[in-house]
Amino acid sequence: MDAGQTSSVIRMQSGLWWPVYLVFTAALTGGFALLTERATRAHSDARAQAIAERAAAEEERDLRARLLKSYEAQETGLHVILHEFRTPIASLKALTDNLVERTGTAAAEDDDSWTSLRLLAAHAGHLSSMMDALGDVAASRRPTFSTGRRRVVDIKEFLSAAGDAAGLAGSELRITVTPPGAQSRLDAQLLRRVITNLVENAGRHSRGAPVEVVARLGPERLQVMILDRGPGFPAELAPIVTERFVSGEHRGTAGLGLWIAEQIVQSLDGRIRFRPRSGGGLVVCLDMPVG
Repeated sequence: MDAGQTSSVIRMQSGLWWPVYLVFTAALTGGFALLTERATRAHSDARAQAIAERAAAEEERDLRARLLKSYEAQETGLHVILHEFRTPIASLKALTDNLVERTGTAAAEDDDSWTSLRLLAAHAGHLSSMMDALGDVAASRRPTFSTGRRRVVDIKEFLSAAGDAAGLAGSELRITVTPPGAQSRLDAQLLRRVITNLVENAGRHSRGAPVEVVARLGPERLQVMILDRGPGFPAELAPIVTERFVSGEHRGTAGLGLWIAEQIVQSLDGRIRFRPRSGGGLVVCLDMPVG
């Protein structure tokens, strides 16, 4: 550059060009380096997170396997108890009932032997009820909470059989099914146990009034209502009536009856609700899918 022919402004601009260029190049290089560093760090973090998640998943699988093994051991033990105790208890109950029936007419009410025999029969009946409750617990503890054995049943015949099993027949039980002659595919074994338990409770507390069972079958759901004229539930028990070991007028063996019923109904993807009946009594509402 000819200093004599070039103005000072142009010479100053030319002198500043290279420093600006170098600064810009350095800034651009630093920006790319920073972006590369961030990308590398993000990749490393993602990889570390993936490794941690994989380790957590493997630990969860291992824990699930150990819990399942423990559960299967408990399930086996429970079935062994049921198998070993059910037959002798059933035999004891049949024997005591027979003895009570044979000696009842001839024994005096104040006879100590007669009183002891009746007490023995009552205890045998209680043991039998406990075994039934334990069987329900075993059913409700299955991983799928269902037998998986579904079959087509006539709804009215099914409810009548549950009523017979509960000891109610004739004028003691009124069954209404809509539409008449309705049939559906159900897990009949578990559902019958629930309805038998509820109908039996209703009959025990209905004060001589008939128990009403109203069933409505829709395209996808079955609704069953069991209505009695008993005392119902105290208000303070309404929110917790299906919890374990809660005692009340409608409780099953050791306060497990309604808890077991709720577990089985939930296993069938259904719901169970309780509400007061107009005029006195209780309404138990079952709602479950069918198909």
